[in-house]
Amino acid sequence: MSINLVVWSWNDGHDTPAKRRKHKIVFDDIRAGWAVNGDHPSMAGFDFAQFEAAVVDKLGPERVVGPYILERYPRSLCYNLPFSQAAKLIPIIGGIARKFGLNAAEF
Repeated sequence: MSINLVVWSWNDGHDTPAKRRKHKIVFDDIRAGWAVNGDHPSMAGFDFAQFEAAVVDKLGPERVVGPYILERYPRSLCYNLPFSQAAKLIPIIGGIARKFGLNAAEF
């Protein structure tokens, strides 16, 4: 079993809670859209290179038998985490994401 932690940047039209409420954006809609095509209109393009490097510095590189597997999408990243490690890794990756102004959610 595993858990997916998706990391993305909000686009300008959805970058505050008030804007998301105005557009009636809810996480279930984002999850559903992302599950179908790995994207959602509320996501913005972002250069994830420095963020990825910060995760590697903290957790080490991705490995099939390791802390995570990383899937890269055009406007998001998906960290596939072993269920047994998710409670430990989600706060670490999520904290790094916040430092870069990114959002992270379990999908």
